[in-house]
Amino acid sequence: MTEAERPPPGPSDPTPYRGAISWAHGPPEGQEVPSTVVARAVQVTLAHGGGGALVVDVVFVSKEALASMHGQFLGDPGETDVITFDLRDDDDPSPVDGRRADPEPEEEDLAGAELGPRPIEAGGELYVSVDRALEASRERGVAFERELVLYVVHGTLHLCGFDDHGPADREAMRAAERAVMGRLGYPEDLAPHDA
Repeated sequence: MTEAERPPPGPSDPTPYRGAISWAHGPPEGQEVPSTVVARAVQVTLAHGGGGALVVDVVFVSKEALASMHGQFLGDPGETDVITFDLRDDDDPSPVDGRRADPEPEEEDLAGAELGPRPIEAGGELYVSVDRALEASRERGVAFERELVLYVVHGTLHLCGFDDHGPADREAMRAAERAVMGRLGYPEDLAPHDA
């Protein structure tokens, strides 16, 4: 989506975004996604899901780094699109897994990397796979930005209490994703989604 195609902030946009956005793994050249787009996605999703003014940090990582985190924190080293850490319980930050991707494990030496939950103000952290968004956008025939923002929306909905493990919960999650993506100005993606 080009800057000209991006909808302007709505007049009734919710609480201003509070959190940090960092790129441990950058987007493909020429497909940069402005931080303002990511911040607005979190902001609008929190408003839709009843998350209020949570502090949400978003970290974009490689698929290998996310698979490693998936194994470390969720016991499954397979690829995934997004992992959400709910940090509102300081004693036990709980990860909530995003949609599952290819189960083949990947390994990467993450020595010295500062990945995983860290203590911050009440809220959460999203770890989003840039590589999975690029692959899925190509497979689905949608813009990279749209797919990446979808993962941010999905992870933020987890912080709002949405789940996607059972059929009814999954449909509620998909409906919320469609509503938020529509409010953000993205066209509906009619291709079938993985479970």
